Amino acid sequence: YILFLIFSAIFFICMCRCSTSTKLNDNNNQQQDSLLNKLLGQYPQHFKNIVKNKKELNVQIIYTQIDRDKKNHPTFTDHYFNVNKDSYFYPASTVKLPVALLALQRLNELKVNGLDKYTTMITEADGEGQTAVYNDPTTMDGRPTIAHYIKKILLASDNDAFNRLYEFLGQAYINNSLHNMGYEDIQII
Repeated sequence: YILFLIFSAIFFICMCRCSTSTKLNDNNNQQQDSLLNKLLGQYPQHFKNIVKNKKELNVQIIYTQIDRDKKNHPTFTDHYFNVNKDSYFYPASTVKLPVALLALQRLNELKVNGLDKYTTMITEADGEGQTAVYNDPTTMDGRPTIAHYIKKILLASDNDAFNRLYEFLGQAYINNSLHNMGYEDIQII
């Protein structure tokens, strides 16, 4: 559980609005930052079209700068370009890490004797678009397990492995867990 909190804090730190370098425009909930505007403006040959058409392209950039003090303690500073909390942000594969970590958390919460990340996980199809999984030819012994699904997610960004963990957890568990950890604006659908 502590490992999950550490990874999720790092992963979602960019969602926090505590940076002193961030300016929030009350008119449209947009977050802007002079660093990214300046950086993008310095290279018009690469970014002119993006900056000019940021709204039409729905470009949103969140960059978290990590600085370390003499004792190697990190300080996070968030920088934003065209970020609007009311506008959908396509997360791509970034949703896979918290779901992988939540799967480990859920296993611990279940407290079933002998159940762990290496336990065989047989999945039946429960609706249209789902497929049953009885074996996994990518494992040494052919058994599908949460551990191997996580490995496939982290090494190859495997969508099927993510789908299996999503089905294991369920949408409500995922979102409720993230909301309970303070990520109220996050919704994984």
